[in-house]
Amino acid sequence: MAYRAMADPSVAASMISASPTWTVQTDQDVVSLPSGDEVHAWRVQSDAPFAALGTDVQEMIVWLAPGHIVVGNQATVTVGGVQTTTLQQYTDWGVPVTIELPKTD
Repeated sequence: MAYRAMADPSVAASMISASPTWTVQTDQDVVSLPSGDEVHAWRVQSDAPFAALGTDVQEMIVWLAPGHIVVGNQATVTVGGVQTTTLQQYTDWGVPVTIELPKTD
């Protein structure tokens, strides 16, 4: 359940706004996406640990492609004494989504 909440792009946006300062690297990373595509993106990293949405965030990285399109984010957080790192990657922004009905037996 917590993972699903963290996967929501609006939650990532809330976490990003909670960190007071960020550093943008001068060159770009090559980010390999699940679709098999590779994109050049700037790594934007929080400068220090911060608190957001009831979690302690030790580190957060956001990758921005040209046009300021978020292609991924990674956060190391502690919730209830458990530390975990999550990685979200975003592909096909603006492409219609087709959801098929589950097959029944």
